[in-house]
Amino acid sequence: MRHRLHEMLSVDGGMRPDLEPVFHALLQQQPVSLLAWLTRRPGGATVLRALAAGHGPVTHDTLDRLRPTKVVENHRMHLVVGGALPPRDERLSTFERWLPGKIAQVDVPESRKVLHAYTTWHLLRRLRTVSRRRRLTHGQVHGARAYLTQVIQLLNWLSSQNIPLSACSQDLIDAWLDENPARGPRVQGFLVWTSCKGHTRQLAVPLGTPAFTGQLIAQDARWSLVSRLIHDEEIPIVDKTTGLLALLFAQQPHRIAELTTDDVHLTTDAARQHPGPDASTSGRTPARPSRRRDGGLHRGRALVVPRPIPRPAPQPQPGDAQTARSRHSAPDGT
Repeated sequence: MRHRLHEMLSVDGGMRPDLEPVFHALLQQQPVSLLAWLTRRPGGATVLRALAAGHGPVTHDTLDRLRPTKVVENHRMHLVVGGALPPRDERLSTFERWLPGKIAQVDVPESRKVLHAYTTWHLLRRLRTVSRRRRLTHGQVHGARAYLTQVIQLLNWLSSQNIPLSACSQDLIDAWLDENPARGPRVQGFLVWTSCKGHTRQLAVPLGTPAFTGQLIAQDARWSLVSRLIHDEEIPIVDKTTGLLALLFAQQPHRIAELTTDDVHLTTDAARQHPGPDASTSGRTPARPSRRRDGGLHRGRALVVPRPIPRPAPQPQPGDAQTARSRHSAPDGT
């Protein structure tokens, strides 16, 4: 297997020094998995041969230029885990690669220039700030894409009216909102920015109060679920942990999925969760949890096995003490 991998990363029998980190990182995989990846997936061999034919060190930008995408992302994951590449926020990187083609959909060059400045100095800067603290969620990236799509539709609508962005008036915004009543919240931030930067006059978008469509859980129902998760021995320990983190600490599913055993501190009497830094900033790469036969998870995986919680002793009922006293105080011979 080692020889096979070396052969795929070599040209004319020799492997260039820049591929040494890649070679050693890939060898850290399970031998069976690596062998299957090299022999059964032609895309994996294609990626390795492309790296062998390249020049310079292998970086994230190097992999971004390769295809097929799914094979490259799997390859990138192993290189990050093996230390050949630094961790990065993949959702942010995907959004950044998607952005130029989307901005190119704006019809008017001047409006396109304004939108490019907005995404560079406002939208992207905000996403990068969030990403430095914690990896972006799917919802955050999806929201940014939908936001930008609505802004582009507004700009192209103005273009269809033969009106430049600098001449946009409140009446035109109201007319566009009459045709697209649900898109106001999507463009409000963009219009505030263009007004502040002098690209447009002061424009306002009325923001309605969103209706709450969720379902609240009553306190007694919540504590009933907590009690069941603690005491029902048929529920797997992973499901217990996930449910308790959500019910007791209001943790969102994507944050629970990124927890590792490094975020839990065990003491003699308790297990405490530490909301440590995200994997994108700490160098830890979240991995999919792999279940053990006992229902737990391997160390360093996405969830943790908490310290068993003892079942509380049954509390005596009000009549129990009186019954016990009457039994002990009963006269002999009764």
